[in-house]
Amino acid sequence: MAVNIVMGPPCSGKSTFIKNTFPDSKVIDLFDFQKDKSFVTVESVMESYIETKDALVAALKENKNVVLEHTLLRAIRREMYVKAIREVTDEPINIYVLIPEKATFIEFSKQRKCPTDDRYFMDLFGTLEIPTQEEGFANVYVIMPRI
Repeated sequence: MAVNIVMGPPCSGKSTFIKNTFPDSKVIDLFDFQKDKSFVTVESVMESYIETKDALVAALKENKNVVLEHTLLRAIRREMYVKAIREVTDEPINIYVLIPEKATFIEFSKQRKCPTDDRYFMDLFGTLEIPTQEEGFANVYVIMPRI
């Protein structure tokens, strides 16, 4: 068994990848903890991160096959989750980084009503830091979904 994390910018295909790759796993999705927030502040974002971490830990304690779905574009944001996972299990942590081609990203964005302009695309993918094994991941997979 392993703990799996699927990360990438909004509208990169994370949910579809999880549905196709891990159909029998419990999904802990950051979006579930953010969708009911009336507005976005630094405090509300950090609160959603902690709620997501707590749900992840609870699922791991139940010995469930778990997939964390999260943006996690920066290494500093991943630390909290790796540490929390390590407090519960020594199972390997695999991370899947979704980086769609621009045309695929635009199509996913239209489906989810996300911005499709070049600046948004460049901001998201310019912020992305590819995870490393030094961060605590057993395997790092870069996935390039296509329509």
